[in-house]
Amino acid sequence: MNKYQCFLFLVTLLHTPIGAAQSDDETAIRAAINKYFAAFSEAKAQNLQDVFLPEMQMIGNVRGKPWILQDDKLAEGLKTRAPETLKTRVYFIDITHNAAMAKVNNVNVETGTAYTDYLFFLKVQNEWKIAHKGYTLFKQTVTPELP
Repeated sequence: MNKYQCFLFLVTLLHTPIGAAQSDDETAIRAAINKYFAAFSEAKAQNLQDVFLPEMQMIGNVRGKPWILQDDKLAEGLKTRAPETLKTRVYFIDITHNAAMAKVNNVNVETGTAYTDYLFFLKVQNEWKIAHKGYTLFKQTVTPELP
């Protein structure tokens, strides 16, 4: 095999999808992400219960200090909040068998409060559920191309 053939082989290999199941899984994960953020934009606590594992835990850096929230405390807090206008962008989803990681940025359009979320998913009983969320909170100016 000459260098040109070797190069073409590597390019083809790198651009070949792993399988159709991965795209189905990615679609399901994106749907869970959309439902998660719809909980805030529509103030629907039920959405959180639909996408979280019961043992789900969140930890974030809020004003330089760790802030930990477990189980359904987020859903309880959401019941008293008004709907928010959010701009959301999924940076990546990385899937390995029945586990996945997604990096998502979302900005509250009215306040400029922004979060970068690292969502860890597990596929349980053929459904992708958020098992853990790590995040950071900051201010971000919203422009038409952001996030």
